[in-house]
Amino acid sequence: MDSVAICHVDSQCLVAVECYPFCAVYRPSHSVDGLVSLPGNAPYDTSKFAVEGYADALRVELFVWDIPVSVINPSTMRTPLAMSFFEGHRRSWEAMQQEDPDGNWQRHYPREWLDDYVVANTKSLERIAQDPAYAIRDIRHALTLVRPRLRYQSGTTAKTLFWALWVMPEAWSHPFKKGLVRPRPPTGG
Repeated sequence: MDSVAICHVDSQCLVAVECYPFCAVYRPSHSVDGLVSLPGNAPYDTSKFAVEGYADALRVELFVWDIPVSVINPSTMRTPLAMSFFEGHRRSWEAMQQEDPDGNWQRHYPREWLDDYVVANTKSLERIAQDPAYAIRDIRHALTLVRPRLRYQSGTTAKTLFWALWVMPEAWSHPFKKGLVRPRPPTGG
Protein backbone atom coordinates (compact mmCIF):
# COMPACT_ATOMS: atom_id res chain seq x y z
CA MET A 1 0.00 0.00 0.00
CA ASP A 2 1.47 3.38 -0.94
CA SER A 3 2.05 6.19 1.56
CA VAL A 4 -1.02 8.15 0.39
CA ALA A 5 -3.25 5.14 1.01
CA ILE A 6 -1.67 4.48 4.41
CA CYS A 7 -2.11 8.13 5.40
CA HIS A 8 -5.78 8.05 4.36
CA VAL A 9 -6.50 4.83 6.21
CA ASP A 10 -4.66 6.05 9.29
CA SER A 11 -6.39 9.43 9.33
CA GLN A 12 -9.86 7.95 8.83
CA CYS A 13 -9.42 5.30 11.53
CA LEU A 14 -7.46 7.34 14.04
CA VAL A 15 -10.10 10.06 14.14
CA ALA A 16 -12.59 7.46 15.36
CA VAL A 17 -10.13 5.92 17.82
CA GLU A 18 -8.95 9.27 19.20
CA CYS A 19 -12.49 10.64 19.75
CA TYR A 20 -13.94 7.65 21.57
CA PRO A 21 -12.52 8.20 25.12
CA PHE A 22 -14.19 11.61 25.29
CA CYS A 23 -17.66 10.49 24.24
CA ALA A 24 -20.57 9.46 26.40
CA VAL A 25 -22.08 8.14 23.20
CA TYR A 26 -20.19 6.88 20.20
CA ARG A 27 -21.79 7.29 16.80
CA PRO A 28 -19.33 7.28 13.92
CA SER A 29 -20.63 8.43 10.59
CA HIS A 30 -18.79 7.19 7.61
CA SER A 31 -20.38 5.66 4.51
CA VAL A 32 -21.88 2.61 2.89
CA ASP A 33 -18.34 1.89 1.72
CA GLY A 34 -17.82 0.24 5.11
CA LEU A 35 -20.36 -2.36 4.03
CA VAL A 36 -19.75 -2.72 0.29
CA SER A 37 -16.52 -2.15 -1.63
CA LEU A 38 -16.72 -0.63 -5.07
CA PRO A 39 -14.03 -0.28 -7.74
CA GLY A 40 -11.65 2.65 -7.38
CA ASN A 41 -12.16 3.01 -3.62
CA ALA A 42 -9.62 0.62 -2.07
CA PRO A 43 -7.94 2.99 0.45
CA TYR A 44 -11.22 4.71 1.31
CA ASP A 45 -13.10 1.43 1.72
CA THR A 46 -10.32 0.02 3.88
CA SER A 47 -10.71 2.89 6.32
CA LYS A 48 -14.49 2.52 6.37
CA PHE A 49 -14.34 -1.24 7.02
CA ALA A 50 -11.94 -0.49 9.89
CA VAL A 51 -14.41 1.97 11.43
CA GLU A 52 -17.16 -0.66 11.07
CA GLY A 53 -15.09 -3.22 12.98
CA TYR A 54 -14.10 -0.68 15.60
CA ALA A 55 -17.72 0.34 16.19
CA ASP A 56 -18.82 -3.30 16.35
CA ALA A 57 -16.18 -4.09 18.98
CA LEU A 58 -17.03 -0.96 21.00
CA ARG A 59 -20.72 -1.81 20.90
CA VAL A 60 -19.93 -5.02 22.79
CA GLU A 61 -17.35 -3.43 25.11
CA LEU A 62 -19.41 -0.39 26.12
CA PHE A 63 -22.74 -2.09 26.78
CA VAL A 64 -21.71 -2.56 30.44
CA TRP A 65 -21.90 1.21 30.92
CA ASP A 66 -25.04 1.46 28.79
CA ILE A 67 -23.22 3.53 26.16
CA PRO A 68 -24.90 3.06 22.81
CA VAL A 69 -22.83 2.75 19.65
CA SER A 70 -24.56 3.55 16.40
CA VAL A 71 -23.09 3.67 12.92
CA ILE A 72 -24.34 6.03 10.24
CA ASN A 73 -23.83 4.65 6.71
CA PRO A 74 -24.79 7.37 4.25
CA SER A 75 -24.82 6.67 0.56
CA THR A 76 -22.99 9.16 -1.64
CA MET A 77 -24.07 12.61 -0.55
CA ARG A 78 -24.04 15.59 -2.86
CA THR A 79 -21.15 17.46 -1.26
CA PRO A 80 -18.18 19.22 -2.90
CA LEU A 81 -15.85 16.52 -1.57
CA ALA A 82 -17.92 13.64 -2.92
CA MET A 83 -18.62 15.29 -6.24
CA SER A 84 -14.88 15.81 -6.87
CA PHE A 85 -14.04 12.16 -6.08
CA PHE A 86 -13.06 11.14 -9.60
CA GLU A 87 -11.09 14.34 -10.17
CA GLY A 88 -9.00 13.03 -7.27
CA HIS A 89 -8.12 10.06 -9.47
CA ARG A 90 -6.88 12.52 -12.08
CA ARG A 91 -4.74 14.31 -9.48
CA SER A 92 -3.27 10.96 -8.38
CA TRP A 93 -2.52 10.03 -12.00
CA GLU A 94 -0.80 13.37 -12.57
CA ALA A 95 1.26 13.00 -9.39
CA MET A 96 2.31 9.52 -10.51
CA GLN A 97 3.30 10.90 -13.92
CA GLN A 98 5.49 13.51 -12.19
CA GLU A 99 7.13 10.81 -10.11
CA ASP A 100 7.52 8.24 -12.89
CA PRO A 101 6.98 9.96 -16.29
CA ASP A 102 8.15 7.00 -18.37
CA GLY A 103 6.64 4.31 -16.17
CA ASN A 104 5.20 1.11 -17.57
CA TRP A 105 2.04 1.82 -15.54
CA GLN A 106 0.90 4.24 -18.28
CA ARG A 107 0.43 1.30 -20.68
CA HIS A 108 -2.26 0.04 -18.30
CA TYR A 109 -3.73 3.45 -17.42
CA PRO A 110 -3.14 5.84 -20.34
CA ARG A 111 -4.27 9.48 -20.19
CA GLU A 112 -7.06 8.84 -22.73
CA TRP A 113 -8.51 6.09 -20.53
CA LEU A 114 -8.26 8.32 -17.45
CA ASP A 115 -10.15 11.16 -19.14
CA ASP A 116 -12.95 8.79 -20.23
CA TYR A 117 -13.00 7.18 -16.77
CA VAL A 118 -13.35 10.50 -14.94
CA VAL A 119 -16.12 11.76 -17.25
CA ALA A 120 -18.15 8.51 -17.20
CA ASN A 121 -17.90 7.98 -13.47
CA THR A 122 -18.56 11.61 -12.55
CA LYS A 123 -21.81 11.40 -14.55
CA SER A 124 -22.77 8.23 -12.64
CA LEU A 125 -21.93 9.95 -9.36
CA GLU A 126 -24.13 12.90 -10.26
CA ARG A 127 -27.04 10.52 -10.88
CA ILE A 128 -26.81 8.72 -7.53
CA ALA A 129 -25.61 11.48 -5.16
CA GLN A 130 -28.25 12.54 -2.66
CA ASP A 131 -29.05 15.47 -0.44
CA PRO A 132 -26.88 15.48 2.73
CA ALA A 133 -30.08 16.17 4.70
CA TYR A 134 -30.65 12.39 4.77
CA ALA A 135 -27.45 11.85 6.75
CA ILE A 136 -27.99 14.91 8.94
CA ARG A 137 -31.45 13.65 9.91
CA ASP A 138 -30.05 10.23 10.86
CA ILE A 139 -27.16 11.72 12.84
CA ARG A 140 -29.60 13.96 14.74
CA HIS A 141 -31.82 10.94 15.42
CA ALA A 142 -28.91 8.86 16.70
CA LEU A 143 -27.65 11.64 18.98
CA THR A 144 -30.98 12.55 20.52
CA LEU A 145 -32.46 9.15 21.34
CA VAL A 146 -31.64 7.24 24.50
CA ARG A 147 -31.90 3.96 22.56
CA PRO A 148 -30.85 4.75 18.99
CA ARG A 149 -30.68 2.15 16.25
CA LEU A 150 -27.42 0.23 15.86
CA ARG A 151 -27.14 1.24 12.20
CA TYR A 152 -28.60 3.99 10.05
CA GLN A 153 -28.46 3.69 6.28
CA SER A 154 -28.90 7.24 5.06
CA GLY A 155 -30.40 7.87 1.66
CA THR A 156 -32.40 5.88 -0.84
CA THR A 157 -29.44 4.16 -2.48
CA ALA A 158 -28.07 3.12 0.92
CA LYS A 159 -31.39 1.45 1.73
CA THR A 160 -31.82 -0.19 -1.67
CA LEU A 161 -28.78 -0.76 -3.90
CA PHE A 162 -26.10 -0.85 -1.21
CA TRP A 163 -28.24 -2.87 1.17
CA ALA A 164 -28.86 -5.44 -1.59
CA LEU A 165 -25.14 -5.62 -2.44
CA TRP A 166 -24.36 -6.02 1.28
CA VAL A 167 -26.71 -8.94 1.93
CA MET A 168 -26.66 -10.82 -1.36
CA PRO A 169 -24.24 -13.71 -1.91
CA GLU A 170 -20.80 -12.65 -3.12
CA ALA A 171 -21.30 -14.84 -6.20
CA TRP A 172 -24.06 -12.39 -7.25
CA SER A 173 -22.64 -9.07 -6.07
CA HIS A 174 -19.13 -9.59 -7.44
CA PRO A 175 -20.15 -9.73 -11.13
CA PHE A 176 -22.33 -6.66 -10.60
CA LYS A 177 -19.44 -4.73 -9.02
CA LYS A 178 -17.03 -5.82 -11.79
CA GLY A 179 -19.49 -4.34 -14.27
CA LEU A 180 -19.04 -0.96 -12.60
CA VAL A 181 -15.44 -0.70 -13.83
CA ARG A 182 -15.98 1.45 -16.86
CA PRO A 183 -14.42 2.12 -19.09
CA ARG A 184 -12.18 -0.86 -18.51
CA PRO A 185 -8.49 0.02 -18.63
CA PRO A 186 -6.60 -1.40 -21.61
CA THR A 187 -4.62 -4.53 -20.88
CA GLY A 188 -1.38 -2.84 -21.90
CA GLY A 189 -0.50 -5.91 -23.95
